[in-house]
Amino acid sequence: MVRESAEERLLANAAKTRRLAQAYLISASGAEQARRTARDFLQSIFCESGTGCGACLECRKFRDGNQVDYLELGGGAIRLDDVRQVPDFIKKKSAGGRYKCIYIEDAHQMNVQSQNYLLKSMEEPEEGVVFVLSTNQPEKLLSTVISRCLWIRLRPLSRAALRERLEGKIPPERQEACIALCGGSWAEALRLAEDDELFDIRETAAEVCRHFAGRKNPSLFEMETRILSHEKRILDMLFAMAGLFRDGLYWKMTGETALLSNPDQRETAEMLAEHFTTSALRYIIEILLERYEKKQSFPGYKNKLMVEGMLFQIMEVKAA
Repeated sequence: MVRESAEERLLANAAKTRRLAQAYLISASGAEQARRTARDFLQSIFCESGTGCGACLECRKFRDGNQVDYLELGGGAIRLDDVRQVPDFIKKKSAGGRYKCIYIEDAHQMNVQSQNYLLKSMEEPEEGVVFVLSTNQPEKLLSTVISRCLWIRLRPLSRAALRERLEGKIPPERQEACIALCGGSWAEALRLAEDDELFDIRETAAEVCRHFAGRKNPSLFEMETRILSHEKRILDMLFAMAGLFRDGLYWKMTGETALLSNPDQRETAEMLAEHFTTSALRYIIEILLERYEKKQSFPGYKNKLMVEGMLFQIMEVKAA
């Protein structure tokens, strides 16, 4: 049986006993875990038994998007016009006769004006109204908004706890990679496991890294072609390559598999550690992350030009 965290037990008990705070802020290091925990909690609030059973009429209405006593804002920038829906929503009588819930997904996406407008509704709550906010960036919320909420901080899980939580939910061949990459978030691990292209990107990144390490004169054209085969997700490709070179550095320094962010690619890490010096590995990681940050800051930066320059730089490090 999977053990719940103390924070999850607190939310489950509040829903089951119907002893609910007026507002909750659920934060986690990963946005997906905060979102999933918030939605599970909201379903439990509407659930006829308070458990989020998934079988009762109220659970089915929530799951199918037919719960009229529920308002969700989010999915990107949350504008003032979006938040203006809240006062009218909470003034209407509950159709189910119990609770009306407002969920703000990724609450940090609200600007200051939107947060201040929401605060007015939170300061003068109607009976039976529950606000739930989720975020992975609580520092972007106004202190006045935070102070109105019961703040639930979801802590990262250990690898052992993640294995227990994810048993049977992730293909065995992907489990260790997802656990290593998820930042302690079971929800993020589940999301990663469903991302088939990400695993293709990781394999391509490993092929490029092995090509660099294993050949005296690597083909720049071949490596460029492989990298640009995932051009639409070039940031993921750069991050994957940086992670593999970092694993090569960790393996060279410690030989500890537990420190690898790609434990399923240990052979690649060993190969990089064998063919590059410690200083070369560090420099290549810097090159990759510099390109990552530049592309993130300037999306219009031409991928082909960026990749060509990056590969030439890495080749210079290899030849030194």
